[in-house]
Order: sequence, then structure tokens, then C-alpha cells
Amino acid sequence: MKRRSLHKTAAALALALAFGLCFAACGEKEPEDYGIEVEGPKRTSAPAPSQTASSTAQPEGIVWALEPRADIEITRSLADYDPPASGNLPQQGQLAFFTQNGSSGVVDFSGGILVPASENVEWCPVCGIAGVADHRVFDGGGNVRTDTGHGAALEPYVYDEVSGQAYASAFGTYIPWAEQHEASSGYEMAPVVRITRLGEDDFGFSFVQEGGAEYPAEVEETGSFLLLNKTTGLPVNSQRYTAYELRANLFTVQQNGLWGCVDGEGNELLACTYLELRPFVDGVAAARTDAGWGFVDLEGRPYTPMEFLGAASAFEGRAWVKTAEGWGVIELAQNPA
Repeated sequence: MKRRSLHKTAAALALALAFGLCFAACGEKEPEDYGIEVEGPKRTSAPAPSQTASSTAQPEGIVWALEPRADIEITRSLADYDPPASGNLPQQGQLAFFTQNGSSGVVDFSGGILVPASENVEWCPVCGIAGVADHRVFDGGGNVRTDTGHGAALEPYVYDEVSGQAYASAFGTYIPWAEQHEASSGYEMAPVVRITRLGEDDFGFSFVQEGGAEYPAEVEETGSFLLLNKTTGLPVNSQRYTAYELRANLFTVQQNGLWGCVDGEGNELLACTYLELRPFVDGVAAARTDAGWGFVDLEGRPYTPMEFLGAASAFEGRAWVKTAEGWGVIELAQNPA
């Protein structure tokens, strides 16, 4: 009870001081990035939220590198993505997408807003950070790199379950693996389709190439993927997935609504048992279980408490996590399981 009284007294003094500062600074513009100054790691005890992912209380005694803020909602760390095809994005892993008022911007681990949400940006695998509507491309410092638009990544391989062979696709034309001339190697998750060749006089939006000639075709998507050996054009196994993400030659995959992880050759690293699973970065991944969000290693061992309300992928030992107080940054090593 004494401790609660002290907290109430301190809160009242802080409120009075805040009113005084507001009157003294009347007319001054607030900084756009809602900057937060951090004087070393601070330990707080986060109260149990009114609405949690489970009945388990969120972890107490969190050590914050950047204390939580409630004015932004972190949606994705840019560490989830391989570098854009147009070139490396400096400090990419330290950046994250956030939303405000339905639009998306970019924030760094210090809490600095590099691209305001008013720009409404998204990830482009070709160019990196790009505007949703105007297609302007931003660099890692939030500066406009170009305003001439950006490219789109292609899915060059599909697997036809009717013929049992892979096709290379290019702008609506499907070339049988045996006839494609580009040497390929490695592994790729390929959409499973059903290709039906039509008559020469039939109309089609897609075409199948056979013996140098092209024929109209219908291509039906099945909503599933399998791992393809790009050297042979054959699946590495019969495992089908309903969704996947690729990061540094590791695939996070979904089966029956749950997530796991396989390596580039299809070997299972983590069974599909997680409600959500972000890509592995530096050997750890943000994962959601019945207890909540946290971080696990490649053997499925908890690296931090699994009781956060949200988590984005870690980079160099730091990550955004969510409690009832909002989104803040932690050092994973200072918050062990």
C-alpha cells in the first residue's frame, strides 16, 4: 500500500509538471517522430493487459532498450526480407514498418521516424521501401532515392500437377523445364498449378510453349506450394504448403494453419506447430504460441519469455515487442527465457 501511495504521489507531481510545461510551451510544434530519450536500459514491470493472447500474464521485469510507445503499431521488421534486387539497403535490419491512421511508415530501433506514415510505404523485393500509390523509392535514411517507380518480382517457376513437370514462366508464357535454356541451381518454392492446353483456335490469357510453338492454355492455381530442385526441375519431396516466406535460404512454411521451418533442401527444422512464425534472422525467430509471442532458436527452444502481445524479427540481438503499454525495443540477451 505504501508503494502504491508513492506511485500516486509521483504521478500527481508528474501531471502537475506536465501541465506547467504545456502552458510554458504553448504554440510550439511537437516533434513529428515523438522522440524518446533513453538513459540506459530501464526495468519496468508491465501490468497484465485487459485483453491478452492467452490467460498467461505478460512477463514482469522487462529490460527495455527503448521503452514502449502507444502511438505506433509495429507491423513488420525489414530484417524479414532479403536485400532488394536493386542493391543493399543500408541498416535494413534495424528498420521496421509501423502503421498510424491506416497508413504505413518506417521507424528505427531508436524510435526515430525515418519515413512518416503519411507516405504510406510497403516492401518491394526489387527496390526496397516504396510508396504504395506513387511508387517513390526511399533509402535507409528515409530520403527519396527515385520517383520514377519500381519493379515487380516474378515467380518464374511453377509445377504442373497434371503433367508432373515444372515450367518456367515469363509474362503468361509457360516453358517446359526440358525446353528452357536458362541454367538454374538451388531450390525454390513453386506454386502448384493445373495446366490445360487449349485448341489452337481457342482464346486464352496464358500460353504453353511446345517445340518452339505457343498454344493457348488455362492455368488453374491450387493454393499450394512445393519445394523445387531448380537443377532437375523436380520436387524434393511430396510436402505441400499453403504459404511460405524465404529468408537467407530458410523457408518458414505453413501447413494446416500452423507454421514451421525447412531448410533449402526441404529438411524439416521445426515442425508446423506455431500459430505464427517470422523468418529466422541470426538464428532466432519471432514466434507465437498459445502463451503469446516470443523468440525461439532453430531447435525450437524459447530464447525469451513466450508471453509478449506481439513481436517483430530480431536483428543483431534487438527486437520490437509489444506489451499492454505499447511497442518497445528489447535486447534479447537481457530478457532470457
